[in-house]
Amino acid sequence: MTNAQYWIEKLQLEKLEEIGSYFRLHLKSEQTIYQTTLAAGSEERRCWQMNYYLLQNSDVTALHRLKQDEMWHFYAGKALAIHLFPDDGNYQQIKLGSNWDAGEVLQAVAPHDIWFGATMVEPNAFALVGTTLAPAWHPTDYRKPTPQELEKLREIYPQYQELISRLI
Repeated sequence: MTNAQYWIEKLQLEKLEEIGSYFRLHLKSEQTIYQTTLAAGSEERRCWQMNYYLLQNSDVTALHRLKQDEMWHFYAGKALAIHLFPDDGNYQQIKLGSNWDAGEVLQAVAPHDIWFGATMVEPNAFALVGTTLAPAWHPTDYRKPTPQELEKLREIYPQYQELISRLI
């Protein structure tokens, strides 16, 4: 059975400190979206991009939000949990994995403009997943919560204080 290190080496994944765990851009569109079709201040970018992402053990995908939907696809390992914190107070956990009987799904979406992060469901395990973004990711698409936004999130989700703290 393959382990996390196998995939890190075979896929040439790099440590991604800002968000957590390992990452590599895999494929991207040959086409671009021109600046005139994007929001003011945006730069030209590819129509879409696909990434490999590996989460392991107690690593987390840090709490953040994106301007576009992020589609997640499960490839190997054990399930990970995607934690969604919309502003309306309706927390959702999606288990991304291959065990349908345990309520896991092979594909999921982290919707745009919603705070989210990810953790492993089981300790001492890993998950190899893919993410797809359209349009392709740009640094201006990514935001970590400000102290004021974290305070508001904690007010909306008092029952998830520990999880929110783990994700920041």
